[in-house]
Amino acid sequence: CSSDLPRRADDMAPAVRAPGVVTAREQQILHGMREGLSNQAIAEQLGISPLTVKNHLRSIQKKLGARNRAHAVAEAMAMRLIS
Repeated sequence: CSSDLPRRADDMAPAVRAPGVVTAREQQILHGMREGLSNQAIAEQLGISPLTVKNHLRSIQKKLGARNRAHAVAEAMAMRLIS
């Protein structure tokens, strides 16, 4: 598994997208979380602040009904939002 995150929505395969469920940026965050990256590492790879990553994580957890990072990744994988 590579820790290189897709930097743009165009870099992701269409089958990975789930319009209306999570945004393309939230999918990028999920990919980083799946790789076990910290908020800081995800932020550095995507060129955003760690606080922005944290805010996206909160949104993801709310949308997926997840209790924590691991649960969010598991839910996203079960919904085939990420592989």
